[in-house]
Amino acid sequence: MKLVFVRHAIAVEKHPDGDGARELTAEGRKKALEVCRAVAGMDLGIERILTSPLQRSVQTAQILREVLKLPKAPEETKALLPEAEPQALTAILKSAKAECIALVGHEPHISRYTAWTVGGGKFDVRKCGVVVLEGAGVPGAGQGALAGLFAPRHLRPLV
Repeated sequence: MKLVFVRHAIAVEKHPDGDGARELTAEGRKKALEVCRAVAGMDLGIERILTSPLQRSVQTAQILREVLKLPKAPEETKALLPEAEPQALTAILKSAKAECIALVGHEPHISRYTAWTVGGGKFDVRKCGVVVLEGAGVPGAGQGALAGLFAPRHLRPLV
């Protein structure tokens, strides 16, 4: 299974309805579109998109879906919230019927899941950064390989 993590794009600092309602800024939408086009150009074979239920991730996931032209809407899961434990996401992925899944979420979850999967290390995933993990089946603790870690500035020129 291949997992393609995309950290949400730049969002407004505050929202009257709380953190979960924070939306992407105009700059965030622009950068998300550029990065999502670069991800599409990698031809990774993404079949599904899972996203955190927080608005900034949902909006980033929708941009990715549009760029990839996937028929199914992104599926929301609490297993991609910032504070979620890696094991919660692995449990969800075990029932997934796809070889390549895009996961749109947050820090520190993406870095924690990456370190847990590859058996350690420290990772810093910037907004709109991308992490690609590979494993035989669903990657578990120490059972995955880091296939790519991309900052947005490295992806935008690929568009």
